[in-house]
Amino acid sequence: MSITQVAFLGDSLTQGTQSSFAIATGGAGNWCELVSERLANILNLGPLLSSGLRGTWLGLLAGGDTEWVFSSGWNAVASTDAFDRIFGQGHYATGGSSQTATATLPSTSRAAVGFAVYWMNFSAGGNWQYSTDGGSTWTNMGQTIGGASANLLCKFYVSTPITPGNTVQFRAFDGSGNVGICLAGIEWFYSTAKTGLIVHNLGVNGWRLDNNTQSTSGDRLAFFDSVVLGTGSPISNSPNAGVINMNINDVVINNTTTWATDLTTLNTRVSPLGPVAFINPYETIAAIYPTSQQSAYRAQTKTTAAGFATPAKVLDLYDMWSANGITGNVASVSAGLVLASDGTHETQAGHFDIASRVYYFIRDQILPTKPLAAINPFTVGSTTISGPTKIGGSIPGAVSVGATQTQVLAASRSAAKNTSIVQTQTLVASRSAGKNASAAQTQMPSLVR
Repeated sequence: MSITQVAFLGDSLTQGTQSSFAIATGGAGNWCELVSERLANILNLGPLLSSGLRGTWLGLLAGGDTEWVFSSGWNAVASTDAFDRIFGQGHYATGGSSQTATATLPSTSRAAVGFAVYWMNFSAGGNWQYSTDGGSTWTNMGQTIGGASANLLCKFYVSTPITPGNTVQFRAFDGSGNVGICLAGIEWFYSTAKTGLIVHNLGVNGWRLDNNTQSTSGDRLAFFDSVVLGTGSPISNSPNAGVINMNINDVVINNTTTWATDLTTLNTRVSPLGPVAFINPYETIAAIYPTSQQSAYRAQTKTTAAGFATPAKVLDLYDMWSANGITGNVASVSAGLVLASDGTHETQAGHFDIASRVYYFIRDQILPTKPLAAINPFTVGSTTISGPTKIGGSIPGAVSVGATQTQVLAASRSAAKNTSIVQTQTLVASRSAGKNASAAQTQMPSLVR
């Protein structure tokens, strides 16, 4: 079995659910999704085996629904809870059959051959139930309660296929009485293969690295190395190909010593599992994140990362954009890379640009031993197309409907690694059954659904 796993850790800049750019919301993809798809096309690395963890905190779907919907009576996990085991997130309930949670497989997703459920084995828990047919029938989860896995983050696998747009429901009931249930997320599996790629987007809107590394009654980084595997032969979560972190919210703490400590804590915890890398964000709005503080945090990231026993790689988006004449927040907004509405989050063009840079960063710096070989054939819309024989050159970016767009796209793997080019491409795209994007363009598309 050879499964490569990458994890992206961060805040809303990583989560990528601002506006409707995520594939889960019917968009062309946030940067994490785009990187996942591109990496999955590399021979001997793909295919993409799953959605990665879809935490209970994640995402809006097209039409206004959320990927997770909770009835009334659910509680958020707190730092004082011994089962605080999933980046300070998670939800629990004890009120019975009326307390339900619903996870929806986005209509834009691949079909799932099965799913893994992430849950906390907390003291009030019981043999709660789930349903894969809209609540008509319910199945007891059947996992060990308490014992050696008490209060720990657990995971079990269910081999029931789920089609896009359908749901898995959970309730605080065991068929005869009320029981406790604590959910952390779901992972949709596209294949039963034991060779391929899994990418986890662990960004949490409004969160800080300091939130994840602080001492609580639980263990907020348990996802990486302390998940108890239950029935169904679930795959472990070890990020053997790397954990990549990007945060802007820590800047408001305005203490680079604390920032250095947090970076070190993360590195110490996950570096035994695989490479650690950091992304310095582009400059965001000064009214919330003072410019001088952003600069100090970027500098501290480089200094701290270089000082590790095994230095961590740093991708600096501010430096890269500046090298292209896009220096500072105002210039980034004017260039169409950052939303004018908030001055902080990426536009679709911004997601394309960042995806290209992160993709090549991973290829060059994180996975340099992976051969630059042929790309597997992949499906764009309903047409199977063979990829280019070598990886390199620019990655086509925009997917739009009948539009001519000028996009800032990452360039080929130059020594500087920070050159970008401005191309004008005519891209004609369509969604097939709300799932796939196809593009008529002179270059090979890299977005795969």
